[in-house]
Amino acid sequence: LVTLGSHTMSHRKINQLSEADLIYEIQESKKIVDKLQGHCETFAYPYGDSSFVTAQSESVISESGYKYAFTTTGGVLRKGTDRFRIGRSNIQGCVSLEKLYFFCRGIHPKLRFFRDRIVKNRFYNAKSPAGLIGDQISRRP
Repeated sequence: LVTLGSHTMSHRKINQLSEADLIYEIQESKKIVDKLQGHCETFAYPYGDSSFVTAQSESVISESGYKYAFTTTGGVLRKGTDRFRIGRSNIQGCVSLEKLYFFCRGIHPKLRFFRDRIVKNRFYNAKSPAGLIGDQISRRP
């Protein structure tokens, strides 16, 4: 199943656009996709980060007839998720079934969180960067 969505006309940061430019970018790109596939219901925010999403952009997206809008902020779709701030996880290349399972179940971001905490704690608990390196070397077989 493949569905085309809209992504604006010129990939500008929508939180920096005037109201007129925002309307043009969102509505004109929708018209093009509508002509290609009959109806465009999805929008992907340029640059993807949810910090670029504004109440004004959500309003224009909704009023333009989109049903959903996506950010690149990772996340799992749950009951109550804002339909104009749906997160996506990026999966590239060959992915094992196990890793795909973790992504689909929302486990991958949690594992990444704990991995990052472990790395951060090891770094900050080391007496010095040299101590951290020494600790790594001493654990080698």
